[in-house]
This record gives sequence, C-alpha cells and structure tokens, in this order.
Amino acid sequence: KKRNRRYWIHPMFLERSTKGAFHLLYDDLRKHDEKFFNYTRMSVKSFDQLLQLIREEIGGTDTNFRQGIRPEKKQLMFTLRY
Repeated sequence: KKRNRRYWIHPMFLERSTKGAFHLLYDDLRKHDEKFFNYTRMSVKSFDQLLQLIREEIGGTDTNFRQGIRPEKKQLMFTLRY
C-alpha cells in the first residue's frame, strides 16, 4: 500500500521567493484542484467563467505609446485571495 506523501512545505511553494508568487503559483495551482480551491475558494472552472465575465472591465488598454498590460488573471487571483 502506497502512503500519501505529506510535505512540511509543498514543492510548488518552494520557489515562491525567487520566481514570484503569481507566476509560480498560478500554473501549479491549476494542476492541483484542491490547492486551487483552498487558495481562491472556487474551482478552476468557476474561476475561468468569472474571468471571462469581467475580463473587459479589468484589462489594460493600449495607447499610441505602449501596449496595455494584461494582468487579468493576476488581478482576479489577488482580489479573490485578499
């Protein structure tokens, strides 16, 4: 019988200080449904649906000088977290 591995710090959190929380966590959290739910309090499917509904309101706009920043996922993730 194989035992479930228990970590003091889950491997996906070990590189958070060097890579940045969002860029490291977002892709890894999407792979772990339970961790994603604990972090955002919603399923991946619900997160994607909510993002589709509000993407236009929170997205950046392009100007003649530069392209707008597109941090929609990041903004939504941190809004849900805090």
